[in-house]
Amino acid sequence: MEYKLDRYTRISRIMTSTLFSLVLLFSSQHARALTFILDFTSLNTSESIFGPPDDFTTNDLDVTKFGFTNGDFNSITSAILAGVIKDYTGYPTVGTNASSPIPDGKELNINFEIGTVFNAPTNGDSQYFFMKVGDKTPPTTVTDTLGHACYGCVRDAAGSGPTVANAALVGSILTDNIASISLSEGANGDLTKVANLLIGTISHEIGHTLQLDHVGQVSNPGDSLWTIMGTGASPSVMPNAERLLDRAFSYTEMAHLITAVGLRDVTAVPLPASVYMFGFSIALLSFMQRRRRAA
Repeated sequence: MEYKLDRYTRISRIMTSTLFSLVLLFSSQHARALTFILDFTSLNTSESIFGPPDDFTTNDLDVTKFGFTNGDFNSITSAILAGVIKDYTGYPTVGTNASSPIPDGKELNINFEIGTVFNAPTNGDSQYFFMKVGDKTPPTTVTDTLGHACYGCVRDAAGSGPTVANAALVGSILTDNIASISLSEGANGDLTKVANLLIGTISHEIGHTLQLDHVGQVSNPGDSLWTIMGTGASPSVMPNAERLLDRAFSYTEMAHLITAVGLRDVTAVPLPASVYMFGFSIALLSFMQRRRRAA
């Protein structure tokens, strides 16, 4: 027996198939060129790419050392992630700041998310690297370092790289050392100050993996004369109190990052577009079914 679909059913199925193909197309474009994954929870993470004495392991972030409770963990790590994203992709464009090297409608082609070491990001990026954020263990001879990273190992100033294997752990933030600064500067319990302290250090170390070096006071759009690449050592000699401020990359540093990772259009993330299209396809099916019943 030959079975034939009626006209409206055929049309609705064709339209639905087409729309879902478009959904998949837009969704696949959500993946971008480069992702850094921040790991706040893994234990005994070995940093095999670093030689002695920097090949220590790191544990999880202990927020109680910053004057918070364990129940504050998610809100603190979410604030840190948002701050790092802002440092790299929330930079003012030339339309709002004439000194900016970023054209209007553009942002750095880089992504960040929270995850765990050696697990791929949820955004589908094929190239990704890890930054560990937590207490060092066991204690080592590196007693005052706030973090470290492999210099230029992800991208160099010309945009070449990486020089390490994909999905490598390329640096760490030593939060027990950072907690000592938070305590001495009276920042404990203040989410904004503690977040800035950690955000600045994370963005700083990621900057090293993109071949940014330490600098002194350089013109920038942040709340400090010192940029994110400032440090307490020479040539910066940055006071620790400056770490509690919302610092930014300098205009020359941002120009370097543009060359290193490239730019992308600032557009609505494809996911909402796919949701709208999905809703439209459902509405279209309903309309066709009503037309068929009326006929």
